[in-house]
Parts: sequence; structure tokens; C-alpha cells
Amino acid sequence: MDTGRQSRPWSTKDFVVEHRVPVGSVGGAVAAGVAVVYLVVVPAEGGTTAGLVGAILEYGHPACWLLLAVACALFASDRAKRTRRVLARSALAVYLVFILTLVLTQSGAF
Repeated sequence: MDTGRQSRPWSTKDFVVEHRVPVGSVGGAVAAGVAVVYLVVVPAEGGTTAGLVGAILEYGHPACWLLLAVACALFASDRAKRTRRVLARSALAVYLVFILTLVLTQSGAF
């Protein structure tokens, strides 16, 4: 039986927006867990280098995941859209600085 309406193709974005509370909550919990693991369990690289480079290597990766965890929590609560975007983009920037520092340190530039 044709109702005359065309069905729209399924999209991941529609699913995520429709289920924002569980998706944001699980994403935030996973991101917070990863941040704790990298802060507590895996701080090996930062311990070998001092100063700003050491701080970036030790805290850059967990900081990225903490920013993502907060962005996910705000997404789940459907609040502060602009703040969510700033946090997510900040997480990307922090991660890029972390990766660049890691690569330069391993290549002997620092």
C-alpha cells in the first residue's frame, strides 16, 4: 500500500540526533574512561621529558579526551551548542599539538 510519501534514506546523523541522550552519555563515559586510562596508566612518555614538552606529552592526550567527554555530556543534555563545538574543536587542536610534539620528540627534534 503506497501512502504517497517517499521514505527518506536512513542516516547516521538522524539516528544520533534522535538518540542523543544514550549516544552522548555513552560517548562521554567512554571518553572520560579513556582520559583516566591515559592519565593514570600510560604516563610513560611525559616522564622522560621536562618542561612544556613533557607537560604536553603527559597531559595532552588525556586533556583531549576530557574535552570530548564534556562535549558529549553537553550533547546528551542538548545544551550549549556553541560550547559543544568549541570543546570538540579544542579537543582536536590539543590532539594535533600532542601528536606533533610526540613525533618531533621521537625524531630527536626536542
